[in-house]
Amino acid sequence: MTQTPCIAQDNDKPCYGRLLSEIGILETRLAEMGFDGDSAYEKRLINQYHDLIHERRIALAEFKRRRLASL
Repeated sequence: MTQTPCIAQDNDKPCYGRLLSEIGILETRLAEMGFDGDSAYEKRLINQYHDLIHERRIALAEFKRRRLASL
């Protein structure tokens, strides 16, 4: 996976570029798998990818909110 340069100043919080990259990777993997798994394993993996994408989008929104508040 190619690392995206971080925009954040502190390294203990996810940065904007990395969050965008992770969301893109997860969405690509999900599209490649399809949205209806053939087995219980695939269905669980699809659900987990949806959860991870949702978590990353929440973190991205929080990052944007903090950046705007600091301006």
